[in-house]
Amino acid sequence: MSALVESIALRCLTGDTDLSALVELQNQRARADAWEHVTSLAELRSDFQRPELNPAADVRLAMVGDTVLGFAALPISGPATPWRRSLELQSAVDAPVEVEQMLVQWSLQRAARLSAGDPGPVELLTFAPEPRVNRIGVLGSFGFEPVRRFVSLQCDLCSFSQHLSVPSRFAIRPLNGATELPAWTAAVNEAFADHWRFSELTMESAVHFLTHDPSYQAGGDLVAVTPAGEIAGICQCVLRRTACEFRPPVEGAIAWLGVRPKFRGQGLGKALLVSGLNWLAEHGVSSANLGVDADGAHAALALYRQVGFKPVVYRHAFCWRSCTSLTSVACSTSSHYLSPC
Repeated sequence: MSALVESIALRCLTGDTDLSALVELQNQRARADAWEHVTSLAELRSDFQRPELNPAADVRLAMVGDTVLGFAALPISGPATPWRRSLELQSAVDAPVEVEQMLVQWSLQRAARLSAGDPGPVELLTFAPEPRVNRIGVLGSFGFEPVRRFVSLQCDLCSFSQHLSVPSRFAIRPLNGATELPAWTAAVNEAFADHWRFSELTMESAVHFLTHDPSYQAGGDLVAVTPAGEIAGICQCVLRRTACEFRPPVEGAIAWLGVRPKFRGQGLGKALLVSGLNWLAEHGVSSANLGVDADGAHAALALYRQVGFKPVVYRHAFCWRSCTSLTSVACSTSSHYLSPC
């Protein structure tokens, strides 16, 4: 083991100084990998304050001295599934593979502590872009198995030209703020209930994003409504102010796009998507991004391609399940670098 690897230690998140270092790490990754998004201190702070995450207990930084080489976070994947966690990983461009090995091992040890005395199964779900062969190898070595494939898509808005045709008796407009948020949350949960591993969105999480995340834009939070005001579908557009010389000053994405089952088959999905892309273009965005299930959402993929989206990168979802002893798996390698906090 090299001297660098021997000097790596894991510790807890301690505040904005650490968050600033994580912003720099993420943006260095975004400079190297076009599919990575840039972030800001305000956005990362909001992300780490979301209701599903306990940052003091469920975030670890991989450090060499005062330098952050990577981090892992373990938010809960849904309100009713305390032992289903998402493993969010990131490492510096030049970090040795041992950084993600250590972080994955910590995640399994954390899962062992969380599930102590509970008879239910534990699941960890994480993602690895296809070019990240080292991460894919690390996950496989710890017993993670590939279970699904997703694709990140991008649409050039500089030459975007699609006729907007809203089905009769529907109107598309911005969400009416907090007044409509309960109906919006219910519409999201109904629209995505049949999607793979969808975890119900809580009002607490919806309120947090609307009130704390700087990428949220009230004018781009679009809904399709009936004459009676019932929400039939949603298209939530977000904007990121990049402040990075290697990216456009504003980047845009479609965060949510869905139609409730009883309103499908009428062209609402395309109308919402075109409305969202027009809104992003009007706000200075040169290209829009979104992600989709490449293994299951075939109709959605066809729609996205029809309006001009092209694949940027494929991401594999990997799942670890506690079908074997958590303790034996989590402690299968040295733990000299683990912090007790």
